[in-house]
Formats: sequence, C-alpha cells, structure tokens
Amino acid sequence: MDIFLKAWEYINSGKVKEEDKTESNIYFKVGKHSVNFPLKNSWQHEMVCTCTYGSLQGVTKNALCSHKIAVLVFKTLQFKLKKEE
Repeated sequence: MDIFLKAWEYINSGKVKEEDKTESNIYFKVGKHSVNFPLKNSWQHEMVCTCTYGSLQGVTKNALCSHKIAVLVFKTLQFKLKKEE
C-alpha cells in the first residue's frame, strides 16, 4: 500500500494521537507505533518512529514512513484549523 494513503487512513480512522509534549518534542502514537516530533529545527533534532522501516540503519536510516507522514499531515491540518478560527 502507498505510504501516503496509509498515512491518510491513520488520520481518518483517528489513530493519530498526541501523547505528550515537552519544550523540545511532541510525542505521538500512530497506530501501535510512537513518533517523536521535534519542535526545534536543527541538525540534532529529527523525527523518529519506532516502526521497523522508520528505524532502519544504513542507507534508509530515519526513512520517511507512513507514521511520520501521518504526524506531518495531522500537524498541518491542526495548524490550518487553528488559523481559520
């Protein structure tokens, strides 16, 4: 299945949940996986997912998975809705 379609399905089914927020990160649960979303923009901060594909080492280290895409789209939609209020 296409990772973008899978990400959209996570959002539509309500499986993207913000679990915790600190000064530097927001922690999400996407399905059964956890995604760490950095709030600071620097080379030291990167999105991390606990799924097999998102946490592989080597060429695909920190690869973009459907869980990370779901969080990015979810945050974009939240921002857009907040801006329209």
